[in-house]
Formats: sequence, structure tokens, C-alpha cells
Amino acid sequence: MSDQFSVLHPGEEGRDEVHIADVLLIDPKTIHLNVPDIRPCDQFLLEFETRDQAGELFFEKAYLTIHAVPDKSENRK
Repeated sequence: MSDQFSVLHPGEEGRDEVHIADVLLIDPKTIHLNVPDIRPCDQFLLEFETRDQAGELFFEKAYLTIHAVPDKSENRK
């Protein structure tokens, strides 16, 4: 596992927490997360708990790399 450094405080070790403002279910397999303060980073850890089609609870985690974040004006169509 590589060292973890803050995006909000460059040079400092540690993780930054982000606020998920809203979650929208697009279809049975797709969700949209509204994360207002998201920034480019090498490792974004997303952890969540949900239920499968049978109703069984499960926990999942995903490590993502965010290379760029579009301007808010680009999202308005």
C-alpha cells in the first residue's frame, strides 16, 4: 500500500473526507453521486453498503483515480 497524502493540504500525510451531497438511482445498476468538492487525486476510496437483488446486505469498496473534474458549467446541458 502506498503512502496516503492529503489533497486539501499538499505535503501532509493522511486522508481527506468528502461529503456526498446526494445520491440518485439512475437504473437498477447505476447511481449518480453528487460530490460538490471532488478534486483530482491518485487514490479515491469509495466504500458503501447496499443490498443485492435477493435483499442480502453486502459491503463494497472501490479505489478510483480521478484525473480531472469538469467545470460545473460543462455539466449543464
